[in-house]
Amino acid sequence: MSHAIAAMPGWLAILVTAGAPVLMALGLGQVMQAVFTPQEFLANAQVGAIKYSFMVEIYAVVAALALVGAWDIYQTARDTLQKEASGLYLLALSVDAFDGPAFQDRRVEMRGAIRAYAGAVVSQDWPAMQAGQPGTGSEPPSSGWRAPSSTSMAAGRGSRRCSRRSATGSSRWGRRGSPASPSCRARCQG
Repeated sequence: MSHAIAAMPGWLAILVTAGAPVLMALGLGQVMQAVFTPQEFLANAQVGAIKYSFMVEIYAVVAALALVGAWDIYQTARDTLQKEASGLYLLALSVDAFDGPAFQDRRVEMRGAIRAYAGAVVSQDWPAMQAGQPGTGSEPPSSGWRAPSSTSMAAGRGSRRCSRRSATGSSRWGRRGSPASPSCRARCQG
């Protein structure tokens, strides 16, 4: 139900928010005029005015809290979307870090995975979220693509990385004195 209300067009939401209380007040006024006599209204005029103003204040506070809550939800969704878009952008830029012909297929695969993820989020996850269901379109498949291992990544950058590695295995990027991998040591020595 709440998702149906959230999916309402703006003009209809304003009409319901402003029109429903007015219609309820008019309907309640008609019922009160039919049930009570004018003499009974005069006797209770001061108490009725206080009760009416109290009800108006309660409605105003509830409406303000609902508005603040909706604004907070909007802000959170916007911030989350900006973070995810920024992450995807940086991920797309970092694909070019895998340079060289050895990584050509991997770069194409990574770019395709980024496009597929963004497409799945827009076409499957967002409509599911709008319907109040958890979106699973952007979940990684249980089999298929796997992240490259550090050994396969080092193989493509071997000459550049090994030239900065000393015989003890210290590296410009790693901790001093950390042992080098056997494949890197073999490339550096041979």
